[in-house]
Amino acid sequence: MPASSSYRLSFEQKVAAIHSLLNLGNSIAWRFNTHGAAPQGGWYCSAERVEISDGVILSGVLGNGSTPQEALDDLWDQLTNISGSERRVVIGAYSDVRRAVRWNGYMWEPFKEPVNERA
Repeated sequence: MPASSSYRLSFEQKVAAIHSLLNLGNSIAWRFNTHGAAPQGGWYCSAERVEISDGVILSGVLGNGSTPQEALDDLWDQLTNISGSERRVVIGAYSDVRRAVRWNGYMWEPFKEPVNERA
Protein backbone atom coordinates (compact mmCIF):
# COMPACT_ATOMS: atom_id res chain seq x y z
CA MET A 1 0.00 0.00 0.00
CA PRO A 2 1.60 3.30 -1.01
CA ALA A 3 2.30 5.97 1.60
CA SER A 4 -0.19 8.28 -0.12
CA SER A 5 -3.00 5.79 0.40
CA SER A 6 -6.11 6.91 2.27
CA TYR A 7 -5.55 4.07 4.77
CA ARG A 8 -4.85 5.51 8.23
CA LEU A 9 -3.23 3.66 11.09
CA SER A 10 -4.75 3.92 14.55
CA PHE A 11 -2.91 5.48 17.50
CA GLU A 12 -2.06 1.99 18.80
CA GLN A 13 -0.79 0.82 15.38
CA LYS A 14 1.48 3.87 15.08
CA VAL A 15 2.86 3.31 18.59
CA ALA A 16 3.56 -0.35 17.71
CA ALA A 17 5.22 0.57 14.40
CA ILE A 18 7.47 3.20 16.02
CA HIS A 19 8.22 0.86 18.92
CA SER A 20 9.35 -1.80 16.42
CA LEU A 21 12.16 0.57 15.37
CA LEU A 22 13.62 0.78 18.83
CA ASN A 23 16.59 -1.20 20.07
CA LEU A 24 16.29 -3.13 23.31
CA GLY A 25 16.16 -0.73 26.22
CA ASN A 26 14.95 2.31 24.23
CA SER A 27 11.42 3.64 24.30
CA ILE A 28 9.08 6.35 23.12
CA ALA A 29 9.43 9.28 25.51
CA TRP A 30 6.26 11.25 26.31
CA ARG A 31 6.37 14.61 28.05
CA PHE A 32 3.87 17.29 28.95
CA ASN A 33 5.63 20.57 28.37
CA THR A 34 5.47 23.51 30.70
CA HIS A 35 8.26 25.32 28.82
CA GLY A 36 10.82 24.72 26.08
CA ALA A 37 10.56 22.08 23.34
CA ALA A 38 6.81 22.19 22.64
CA PRO A 39 4.26 24.98 22.94
CA GLN A 40 3.54 25.67 26.60
CA GLY A 41 0.91 23.26 27.85
CA GLY A 42 1.50 20.95 24.91
CA TRP A 43 2.75 17.40 24.56
CA TYR A 44 5.83 16.14 22.83
CA CYS A 45 7.12 12.67 22.11
CA SER A 46 10.28 11.25 20.67
CA ALA A 47 11.67 7.82 19.88
CA GLU A 48 15.01 7.31 21.61
CA ARG A 49 18.00 7.02 19.26
CA VAL A 50 15.81 7.46 16.15
CA GLU A 51 16.88 10.22 13.76
CA ILE A 52 16.44 11.24 10.14
CA SER A 53 19.48 11.27 7.89
CA ASP A 54 19.84 13.33 4.74
CA GLY A 55 23.14 12.05 3.40
CA VAL A 56 25.69 12.87 6.09
CA ILE A 57 23.50 15.03 8.36
CA LEU A 58 21.44 13.53 11.20
CA SER A 59 18.44 15.39 12.61
CA GLY A 60 16.53 14.55 15.76
CA VAL A 61 12.80 14.04 15.51
CA LEU A 62 10.29 15.44 18.01
CA GLY A 63 6.50 15.27 17.67
CA ASN A 64 4.49 18.18 19.11
CA GLY A 65 0.78 18.55 19.79
CA SER A 66 -1.86 19.68 22.24
CA THR A 67 -2.66 16.02 23.05
CA PRO A 68 -0.56 12.83 23.11
CA GLN A 69 -2.41 11.73 19.93
CA GLU A 70 -1.46 14.94 18.10
CA ALA A 71 2.16 14.67 19.25
CA LEU A 72 2.37 11.08 18.02
CA ASP A 73 0.73 12.01 14.70
CA ASP A 74 3.33 14.75 14.22
CA LEU A 75 6.18 12.34 15.01
CA TRP A 76 4.64 9.75 12.68
CA ASP A 77 4.35 12.24 9.81
CA GLN A 78 8.01 13.22 10.18
CA LEU A 79 9.17 9.58 10.18
CA THR A 80 6.99 8.36 7.32
CA ASN A 81 6.74 11.34 4.94
CA ILE A 82 10.35 11.26 3.84
CA SER A 83 11.13 12.41 0.32
CA GLY A 84 14.41 12.36 -1.54
CA SER A 85 16.46 9.39 -2.57
CA GLU A 86 19.00 9.67 0.29
CA ARG A 87 16.70 10.53 3.21
CA ARG A 88 16.03 7.75 5.68
CA VAL A 89 15.23 6.96 9.31
CA VAL A 90 18.35 5.88 11.22
CA ILE A 91 18.20 3.88 14.44
CA GLY A 92 21.20 3.69 16.77
CA ALA A 93 23.35 5.93 14.57
CA TYR A 94 26.47 5.73 16.72
CA SER A 95 26.23 2.09 17.75
CA ASP A 96 27.16 -1.33 16.44
CA VAL A 97 23.48 -2.09 15.80
CA ARG A 98 22.90 0.91 13.51
CA ARG A 99 20.25 0.38 10.85
CA ALA A 100 18.34 2.51 8.38
CA VAL A 101 14.76 2.14 7.17
CA ARG A 102 11.99 3.90 5.24
CA TRP A 103 8.23 3.49 5.55
CA ASN A 104 6.84 1.89 2.40
CA GLY A 105 3.18 2.46 3.20
CA TYR A 106 2.58 -0.52 5.44
CA MET A 107 5.92 -1.48 7.06
CA TRP A 108 9.50 -0.34 7.70
CA GLU A 109 11.70 -1.39 4.80
CA PRO A 110 15.49 -1.71 5.21
CA PHE A 111 17.46 1.05 3.49
CA LYS A 112 20.96 0.24 2.30
CA GLU A 113 23.18 3.11 3.35
CA PRO A 114 26.27 4.01 1.37
CA VAL A 115 29.21 3.31 3.70
CA ASN A 116 30.88 6.65 2.92
CA GLU A 117 27.69 8.62 3.75
CA ARG A 118 26.95 7.24 7.19
CA ALA A 119 26.32 10.25 9.39
